[in-house]
Amino acid sequence: MSIAMMGVLSSMSAQRRVLLDYRTPSTWQTFLARELRQDLAHGEQLSYRPGEIRLTGYGATDRVSGEPLHRPAEITYLIRRIGNRSCLLRAERLTTDPLTTATRVELVCVGVSLLEIQPLQSSKEELDWAELGLEVESPRSETEDITRGFEMAVPSRLRIVVGTDEKSKPVFDEVLSSR
Repeated sequence: MSIAMMGVLSSMSAQRRVLLDYRTPSTWQTFLARELRQDLAHGEQLSYRPGEIRLTGYGATDRVSGEPLHRPAEITYLIRRIGNRSCLLRAERLTTDPLTTATRVELVCVGVSLLEIQPLQSSKEELDWAELGLEVESPRSETEDITRGFEMAVPSRLRIVVGTDEKSKPVFDEVLSSR
């Protein structure tokens, strides 16, 4: 009887592990998607270089509630090492006062080292990277020739990828609309 019970428990444990692989996004992924949607909707200009996305526009948020204030701000998502861990941070700086250097920084997640974006033209068509002066076909090139980055108006659609490294499956891979 106990052997049968062990078999049932083992099977239930295996099924639980499979279900956990398909669970809803973690809290940080939900936070990142929500913040990116809000920042893209209020952004006017976007600049990118590997490991850093910078949006300028009217994306300032209340420091307590997080609600949009619709005031000029610069929002930056960046990968930085803190101690021996690689972290994704969201930094927000008001741009209304040139003397203001106060920046609010939020930890989005720990353990990621890859942050990439890919502007999209339509639901099926990727942006022609040559239009941006880049020689690569996508931001995930073998040689990472996209290190020069680019600057442009915030596109209507954008693919954002966050990963632990170049070879691993991304931990966040979303296509977001800015308008």
